[in-house]
Amino acid sequence: MINKNNSVILMLGGGIKNNNGSWRTLRFGEGDNFGDSPDRLRVEAVALLCKKTPNITCIISGGKGQNLNNPDAPTTASVNAKELVELGVAKSRLILEENSNNTWQQLKESAKILNKKNIKNITLISNEFHLPRIIAFIKSDNNLKKTYIQNSKIISAESVLIDSNPKKWRSLISGIYNSDGIKKRITIEKRGIKMIEEGTYNFKPDLEDKIKTAIIGLGKISWTYEKDPLVKKRMEFPTHFSVLKNHPNFRLVAVQDKSSRVLGSFVRENGKLKEKPNVYRNWKEMIKKEKIDLLVVASNTESHFTICDEAIDLGIKSILCEKPISYSLKESESLIKKAKAKNCVLFINYFRAFNYSYNDLIHKISGGFLGRIQSFSAKYSKGIFNNGTHLIDILVRMFGEVELVRGFKNSTISYLKTDPTVDVFLAFKNGVNGYIQGLNNDFYNIYEFDIMGELGRVTIISDKSSISMSDRSGLVKGYRGLKLVKERSLISIKSGLYPVYDNIFLSLRNKEKNKCSGEDALKSLQIAHLAIKSLDKKHGI
Repeated sequence: MINKNNSVILMLGGGIKNNNGSWRTLRFGEGDNFGDSPDRLRVEAVALLCKKTPNITCIISGGKGQNLNNPDAPTTASVNAKELVELGVAKSRLILEENSNNTWQQLKESAKILNKKNIKNITLISNEFHLPRIIAFIKSDNNLKKTYIQNSKIISAESVLIDSNPKKWRSLISGIYNSDGIKKRITIEKRGIKMIEEGTYNFKPDLEDKIKTAIIGLGKISWTYEKDPLVKKRMEFPTHFSVLKNHPNFRLVAVQDKSSRVLGSFVRENGKLKEKPNVYRNWKEMIKKEKIDLLVVASNTESHFTICDEAIDLGIKSILCEKPISYSLKESESLIKKAKAKNCVLFINYFRAFNYSYNDLIHKISGGFLGRIQSFSAKYSKGIFNNGTHLIDILVRMFGEVELVRGFKNSTISYLKTDPTVDVFLAFKNGVNGYIQGLNNDFYNIYEFDIMGELGRVTIISDKSSISMSDRSGLVKGYRGLKLVKERSLISIKSGLYPVYDNIFLSLRNKEKNKCSGEDALKSLQIAHLAIKSLDKKHGI
């Protein structure tokens, strides 16, 4: 298959993940902020090619990539090489290129090795979805053309595997490419190709191109959740800090917390960071001293309005504020109005609104996946503002404008005036009605909802979904029942807050719509206030 005379296999490494302390290549159903990326297929394919051509050398390309700011992360090339050795490839046959951190750099750095060794027969291998962008990069650069166009055969890992064993690989790979995660990946790859062809692609991002970000408040959602093993099991990027130290398009320049103890812990625990943020106890001083493109407000809810309001006066033009904007509807409306007048972009962190799988589910249901919706039910705990509005935000995105809201007190829960947990009946203008139940968080935390359509049912419990579709095999002859569809969950929050920052980056570069603006977040807040206002009334509002 491969010319053995002065020839090499060049594998462009993909994503890796830390799996309980051991790093490995991404597999099917896993990915990064750009969608699923089954990069293990590349390793499997290269191992097969090496067995067929025993004397050929392999160049494995890939530095730390998205893990660039993680001092404990290995390079992609080293992880790929370890796996190839485990599959029987001799270590002596591998050359590692570990200086590159993206596809463009991989091609550039690998070309240095190829040209130095005067290699003229190159088999370049990557995933099928990746090849068109690789080719676009090569065509865009004269030096890359000289190295690769005449001398390379560019093949997909998928074709190698299917050719070697169609029975084992064809149906598996077909399933992978029919998944929503890969479809998202392909869409983004096409966007990248278009930018390369138009000349708008940022080939060499540097510190000045990154969005300079500062955080106010080093609590759970900012930092400490990532130290909780149960949270880390659910999400790879559960905090703002976990994203900002890994995302290639952001640079964390400063953090603030009023506690010197917290700041001291932060400095001690992150001493190995390549780019260390400055630390402050006073957030106003931080804003005045630092050049900040994006301010993350992750302090307690009571302080959101004051901080955001004054930050806008101090010249901040982009704010990511934790939800809710405020407990006060008047303050929230005032802040949104002021931000608009001062050209400050507000992003509100209802993280599910940014999540690809939730958006895909909303699109499916709106498009008739379940037929007409008969009803919905939902359950939450720990306050209608902090947690209930998460549910309301998703329901509004699914069903549109609400025409009737009615709140009910739950006698089993102490009524907390600042953020009460109440039951809510919602009637939407499109005819969909349903009920949200607020439960006592002292017993357990809960987040779930049930969407009942004519054709079936989608149930989401703790961000994992199950689907049941209408079926003739009911419990009674002549009646239809619901049959569980055995497939992987439509919902995945594994990427945590990473999609939030993806959207912020694209939105600030005018390439994508803000997925949760102040106006978007205000809708769920207004509904929550109407529910509370209607508690002592006989009729809904």
